Amino acid sequence: MATPASQTLEKALGLFAVVLADDGNSPLSVLAERAGLPFSTAHRLTATLERQGMIQKESRGRYVAGPTMLAAARTLDEGRLVARLSRPVLAGLARRLKQTVHLGQLEDGMVTYLLKESHGPAATFTQEGMQLEAYCSGIGKVLLAHLDEDRRERYLADGPFVALTPSTIVKPSALRDHLAIVKAQGWAVDDSEVFETLKCVAAPLRCSDGTVVAAVSISSPAGLADDAYEHALVTLLEAVTTIEAKLTHAAHAKPD
Repeated sequence: MATPASQTLEKALGLFAVVLADDGNSPLSVLAERAGLPFSTAHRLTATLERQGMIQKESRGRYVAGPTMLAAARTLDEGRLVARLSRPVLAGLARRLKQTVHLGQLEDGMVTYLLKESHGPAATFTQEGMQLEAYCSGIGKVLLAHLDEDRRERYLADGPFVALTPSTIVKPSALRDHLAIVKAQGWAVDDSEVFETLKCVAAPLRCSDGTVVAAVSISSPAGLADDAYEHALVTLLEAVTTIEAKLTHAAHAKPD
């Protein structure tokens, strides 16, 4: 049996679409008419959308996209650019090492994989667009380590976390100390913390102003010699430097 649709949600989304298309040109009475809503209903729904940051009121009672919507759009555009510029570099990296390489961003406390290039047996369960917990993954640790302190503490306040393997760090205090080490050394290791058979190294990817916009990891079977992971880390850092140069070039090439 199909789940019944929420009429209130449908009305709100319809009005939201009208607001975005209008871009602050018309008063609410006109927007309500376009959305097929009574003015009182449109007024109530715009108040809700405004509280959520999806829209904001400008002068003369006009509405435009709000900060939450704009931030989401910027993140989406940024993620697409980072993935597009990273793919050829990371595809070459995966081929050379015969391992799996991921590019990911942090979204609502979860790692979202923007890119996957695989030429080995590790991490075959993943796919682009998939999400994974941040506290136990190499990419997640890097991104959590580079959050501002308030956001990181809010994340840690949700612990203790689920132990996926005996190696998973689950206590918030231990994870806090671990993330401080990750930030200081500039890279992270998932040492069989998601799967006992999998180990990965990860490093931050920075845009031209130094802000960490994503992270890259190389996943390998657990149990390889230490020098194999050391080689993977060195190669990973070289690849990250190449991608960062491309991001800087793209930033400078944009028109003012």
